[in-house]
Amino acid sequence: MSRTSPIAFTVDRWDWVRALTGVSVIHQPQLIRFMRDTQTPVARRKGETLEVLEYTGEGFGTIWFDGRVIEGADLSRIYNGACGRECDGRVERQGRREWWVQLENAEGVVGWTDEADAFGNKDALGGPWQGQVPAAAKPVRRPHPRS
Repeated sequence: MSRTSPIAFTVDRWDWVRALTGVSVIHQPQLIRFMRDTQTPVARRKGETLEVLEYTGEGFGTIWFDGRVIEGADLSRIYNGACGRECDGRVERQGRREWWVQLENAEGVVGWTDEADAFGNKDALGGPWQGQVPAAAKPVRRPHPRS
């Protein structure tokens, strides 16, 4: 999981790869400052802060609170997209993180990439990987998973 690692293989458009696992590296959590007292996602008073490690979607995320990680925290009262003008908190500092995905290509070569946005068909509705890989894999170009 390093941009300086040798390139394991490259991926061309329409090539199939399988994601084996992923790792989120948090360099700096997002900082939320509360504008009013709240109980969601945890008890906070106006002016206090909360660190969000990762927003996972649909109004939920992973937070750091009271020395521990809390997954599945309800963040719907914080983010403007979900609560509009009625938000209890606001983003005071953007977080900084990396998302690395371990991939396997049709030949069984494994590598890591931080270019997850370059791939489609990434959710559970994408269907099974087996049977979708072309019989004759063509030369590949982009992105560049690393060993």
